[in-house]
Amino acid sequence: MKNFCIKYLSDGPKNTGGYYHESFWFEQLQDYYAAKGFNITAIEERAKDYHKGFIKRFKWFWHLFKIAKADVVLVPGRCAMPVLLRNFFSKRKVMVVFHSLNSKGLRKNRVLSFYYSVIFKLVRIKSNYSLVVVAQYWKAFFYDKTRIPIERILLLPNLFDPTDYIHFQTKNKQKNIHLGMWSTKLDKSIYEIASHLSHKGYYCFFTTPDDIMSLGSYGYDIIYCKTQNEYKERVANALFTLTISAIPEGWPRVAHESFLLGTPVIAFNNAGLSELIYEANGYIPKNTIELLEIIDSLEDWELSGRFVQKFHINQAQKILATCGL
Repeated sequence: MKNFCIKYLSDGPKNTGGYYHESFWFEQLQDYYAAKGFNITAIEERAKDYHKGFIKRFKWFWHLFKIAKADVVLVPGRCAMPVLLRNFFSKRKVMVVFHSLNSKGLRKNRVLSFYYSVIFKLVRIKSNYSLVVVAQYWKAFFYDKTRIPIERILLLPNLFDPTDYIHFQTKNKQKNIHLGMWSTKLDKSIYEIASHLSHKGYYCFFTTPDDIMSLGSYGYDIIYCKTQNEYKERVANALFTLTISAIPEGWPRVAHESFLLGTPVIAFNNAGLSELIYEANGYIPKNTIELLEIIDSLEDWELSGRFVQKFHINQAQKILATCGL
């Protein structure tokens, strides 16, 4: 039995939605190659903190360069450069993950813009390199932007086991509105919306996985959920989840989970998020007034069964089989 090494090189210590997505596919890659008869060695390397400043970033990149040798390396775009360079003169596979790309923000950050342009060029010219995206929207976006061959832009979506969420679903909804995950990337309109809803008697709240004291302001609370079960219960008891981001969205985990918890999601038209909302039979209002009308109408809603099956965890190996790995 031939030995086969798979590495996942992460870029930070927090268990973000991006990390959960990458970690899931790291595990699925192990199963995929094991089914091909390989003896798998799997190694995950995570940074203990985020690297700010040139010296810290250089040390981290040098470390990644030294350890990046493997038959398959899965790595997020933020720290892909040393991995791509390390494997440039080999046939080893490198899978670079991009959950989204804020083109407007890149215009203000020339260093990062140049960094990404080099990554895209390296991926484009090396047939053993590929780009991993989370939605069909982003597959089309990156093809138009980078001209990486479409067959090497791999769509590996967020997949879930619905049985992890069904138990929390309830018909006895409270007059609560989940404002989504607390983040600095939120669009400022969310606070105006929360104010309107609070005035109408709705209880509005953000959730956060960060261990901070629960905070409150006029119109909303920020609630730290100590456990996943607490988070699921709070979202399941809400009438709606709002996902209002100021930047292009990939495929936000909080929206997907909300649907599985029986709580419909309302969001404005926004990149991969719009695809998610459409697939799940959610709501995409044209403006704030229409958003508020949707909430007040409280019409009957049902999650698309096709959505549940399409993004079911049991689809993982079938998806990898179509990727030409």
